Amino acid sequence: MGYYRLYFLDSDDRILHGVMIDGETDMEAEEAARRYIGDQTVELWDKDRRLIRFESVAKASELHSKGQVIRRGTAWQQTARVRS
Repeated sequence: MGYYRLYFLDSDDRILHGVMIDGETDMEAEEAARRYIGDQTVELWDKDRRLIRFESVAKASELHSKGQVIRRGTAWQQTARVRS
């Protein structure tokens, strides 16, 4: 079983707090992380590798108004998946 970290970020992208996420694969961890999504931007990490970033609705609206491409997530907007 792999262990991932989900970090909750403030408006300046500073970490407010984090939680551990269990998952056998990156996709399992991402699915588990979606349960924690709320009104804050969050990032899912595997050690030093960022897997995905979910923008808050407010931040996603700001990016969209600037013409930056975003994909729609569930209740959130999701920026491009980051691969290392």
